[in-house]
Amino acid sequence: MESGKENNTKNSGCISCGNPLIETGHKMNLCTDCRTKLSRLEIPLKIKLFALAIIALTLIGIIQMPRFISAGVHSARGEKAEEKGLYITASREFKYVEDVFPENVENNAHLIICYAHNCDLKNAFAAAERIGDKTTEEISLMNDANSCLDALNGYLPSPELTTWIDSLHTKSAAEFMDSLTLYCKHHVYDHVALYNLADKYFDAGNYHATDSIMLKELINDRPNIRLNGLMAATKREEKQYDSAIYYYDQILIQNQEFPTAIAGKVRVELKRHHDAEAATLARQCYIIDSTDASSMEAMALVAYFSNKQAEAQRMITRMKLLQPADSLVYARDNDIITGKTQYR
Repeated sequence: MESGKENNTKNSGCISCGNPLIETGHKMNLCTDCRTKLSRLEIPLKIKLFALAIIALTLIGIIQMPRFISAGVHSARGEKAEEKGLYITASREFKYVEDVFPENVENNAHLIICYAHNCDLKNAFAAAERIGDKTTEEISLMNDANSCLDALNGYLPSPELTTWIDSLHTKSAAEFMDSLTLYCKHHVYDHVALYNLADKYFDAGNYHATDSIMLKELINDRPNIRLNGLMAATKREEKQYDSAIYYYDQILIQNQEFPTAIAGKVRVELKRHHDAEAATLARQCYIIDSTDASSMEAMALVAYFSNKQAEAQRMITRMKLLQPADSLVYARDNDIITGKTQYR
């Protein structure tokens, strides 16, 4: 008998082929040929592919895990900021989560709330589109988001007003103003039309007419950032500075980080020669959002009235570069800094 092989009479031989000559020293009774064949057996392709898929998913999970954990941290920070009325900070935190989970219903609901308080209609409606008809168990959160969307829709002109405005595109400014005045007389509850009429009066320097419309609107329409902002600016131009600060503060009660309201207070303080207070507010505004046109406006005006003309010019140049759409803000600041307009 060959070495390492024996006739094992206590078993039925090789469990694969029945050969009575098996290799000893192994738990499984196999002859030499069968053991060699089994040791060289090819793993099926399907099993290999399945194993590779498991490995790939594991690696992806390991790579993505830090992002998922970070998204959870940012979401928690966003909720805390939102609770405190810090909606710019909150929107930045939730925006990070959106980059990781763009279709997450709860995160998009939070973004709607933040963007609404920041008066960012475009991004608020975009977040609503991402939600679509998806649902969530967070009923209270969705109710808040829907309330914010309802408020933003109140900023948009009605189809009737849109059609009417389109019909006047060939009219002169004076003719448009007359037509808008007449339209508002026949549409006393069209708050968008009334706001636009008040805004036209403001641009024309008729602050008394603006004030009159805004007082009625603040009573008849639910107070919002836009109404309080125009009323505050009107009070500033009427030299009712405490009233102007009051209306800007009404905005900041809704959103502590609203740059336009803080910058508005800067303009009020500069009007009444409270330059130190204005400088403090301007820095606060700039820290909140250094790319916002109102923040850069506040810094430019503070620099100008501190006799730092070069710094003021650099700031409005930066404004023009970063916020080219805000040409009105740039123009009015440039007029002040170049001496074309006497601000105080």
